[in-house]
Amino acid sequence: ELPARVDLFLGESSSRSERIPVPAASVFAQTSAGDELFLNDRKVVLRVVSKGSDCLKAEVIQNGALSSGKGINSPDRVFELARVTEGDLRAIEFGKGFANVAFAVSFVADGRESSLFRPLVGDARLIAKIEQRQAMLNLKCIAEQFDELWLCRGDLGAEAGLKELGRLQSLFVAAIPALQRPALIAGEVLGSMVANAFPSRAEVVQLYDAMQSGFSGLVLSDETACGAQVAAVIEFLEYWLK
Repeated sequence: ELPARVDLFLGESSSRSERIPVPAASVFAQTSAGDELFLNDRKVVLRVVSKGSDCLKAEVIQNGALSSGKGINSPDRVFELARVTEGDLRAIEFGKGFANVAFAVSFVADGRESSLFRPLVGDARLIAKIEQRQAMLNLKCIAEQFDELWLCRGDLGAEAGLKELGRLQSLFVAAIPALQRPALIAGEVLGSMVANAFPSRAEVVQLYDAMQSGFSGLVLSDETACGAQVAAVIEFLEYWLK
């Protein structure tokens, strides 16, 4: 867990729990004292106490687990993230060394982001991650520019609120036939399997309902990226897909 007070700074890595790196300069430019910040799909909630041009001081009002590469959201504003960072370029160059690689773009807003990434990825599939309410208003435009769409319920739920998440998923499902693109569901699809060898009954039913409602597949994150039961997850999916 985090200490009671933390510093967020512009950077990509930190070895100290009280210092949290944020690689997006726009977060510092757009955040004000008093704002709340949600980290790791709202598992951690911070309140900003003061700010500088490339740092924020915050108090922890909801503590939880936090590791590298987790998302940051705010109920007070939608961050306009800088596009094609040095980290993006490194990841793309690394990924292009493998066969059958696709590239997913985070926080797509309206589809225009494809013009920045398409020239960099060549013939690889370009995926739009639907993670904010603005994107939900522009699904048709996004589908015209991207090869595949993922409904990413972690960041979407953190921004819109859990009460809205079911309604937003229903709206996405209703739009799938008109999008004419593969649509995948993401965000704690098998979340209990991060720690457990079997999915919950609720997850199994939800997975069945998702496939029946038009989703082409599912996306796993923590289940395979940092979970303790990766082999069990793969074994379950092999069983499920038979």
